[in-house]
Amino acid sequence: MRLLFYGSNYPPTPFGVSRDYDNLSRALVKRGHSVTVVTSKASGYPDREEREGVRVVRICGVRELRTMTAAESVIRLAKTDGADLIQGVEYLGECAPLLVRTD
Repeated sequence: MRLLFYGSNYPPTPFGVSRDYDNLSRALVKRGHSVTVVTSKASGYPDREEREGVRVVRICGVRELRTMTAAESVIRLAKTDGADLIQGVEYLGECAPLLVRTD
């Protein structure tokens, strides 16, 4: 299964659900799933990297991540990747209607 997680924090940022998403993502990769995490940018870290099999994409700052523009970027990435499931926390709920798969 191809999974995409969307939230404002992911390691190395030690806030919010970052540790939970990190543990869950790595466990799912070990079970053979493909996991992409879309999160906010972190100083000193690349915009795209792979961490223990988890693809991490940092698209913008925390405040910008709360916008419809960021949600649209997540949707485009999910469609490009063929994501089977998008799981978001915090501000994604406002954009939920856009995330309904139409194919």
